[in-house]
Amino acid sequence: YKYYSESYSETRLGIRPYFRKRLYEHWIGVLSYTLEEVDISKVKAVAPAAIQRERGSRSISKLSLTLTRDLRDNLIMPTSGSYIEARAALAGGPLFGQTKYTMAGIGAARYFPIAKSMSQVFSIAGRTATIGGFGGKEVPFFDLFFLGGSDDMRGFKYRDVGPKDEIGVDHEPLGGKTYGFATAEYSFALTDIIRFAVFTDWGFVNSKTNDWSLGKYNADWGIGLRILVMNAPLRLDLGFPITGDDYNRRGSQFQFSFGTVF
Repeated sequence: YKYYSESYSETRLGIRPYFRKRLYEHWIGVLSYTLEEVDISKVKAVAPAAIQRERGSRSISKLSLTLTRDLRDNLIMPTSGSYIEARAALAGGPLFGQTKYTMAGIGAARYFPIAKSMSQVFSIAGRTATIGGFGGKEVPFFDLFFLGGSDDMRGFKYRDVGPKDEIGVDHEPLGGKTYGFATAEYSFALTDIIRFAVFTDWGFVNSKTNDWSLGKYNADWGIGLRILVMNAPLRLDLGFPITGDDYNRRGSQFQFSFGTVF
């Protein structure tokens, strides 16, 4: 995985084996272990201190547990049912590695068929999580939470929702330790493989652990198409910011990706 910013470059290389087991009826548990090396390079002199501190390589050794309950009628383009997810992670401590933190989060989605005519569907989804360091260690910025982009806040650029460097000219996103995200979408079928959608997204990213205050929320709305391409859902969205901060309201954003927003 690589990410290129105006101020630095981030490269991640790792492995994640996992064990998956059905626990009870529709409940499934996944226990995974992640061993990862993160390299922060090409750091410019104007980069924020939080990024300057992470220059170089750092190892992450992490154990994660995820519980899911999936009752959707279709994994590709759901029209009814629900999805619930709870997850927790521990990095460092008995697992060694140079990074120490705990993380916990939950999420859910619900799909409501409105009318059989044109297969009209209304869906809502949301998720939240918090993370915190331990043993005197801070969570590195690259493992904090960011919102913005095709998978959540579609009216904003990638990672552009949340705390930023307010001193530098690039206003680099710094991430936060607690976030909340919710979305609502109405869609209907134009053809067997194309759906038209109208959506709105809402979310916040706060800098502190266990801080669910709503004072710095962002919101957007938009329209999009859902196209089935080789049995995979291609999403094309045009989002417009409604509420943002002083730096991220940059007009409409065109987003495209594969999968569903959750």
